[in-house]
Amino acid sequence: MDAGIVYKNDAPLFILTAYTEHVPETLPDGTPGFAAANQLIGKLARLCWDTLG
Repeated sequence: MDAGIVYKNDAPLFILTAYTEHVPETLPDGTPGFAAANQLIGKLARLCWDTLG
């Protein structure tokens, strides 16, 4: 789980909260679930930044 306020030019741009409950330890392709969850949170943050920024 992660949450944060993302700022641009010293002003809040958006708040992102991601819950990662019930992520398997390893995904079917062998990727660790923790790594996959972190990558997804990063992609969500980038999408918000690109859309709102």
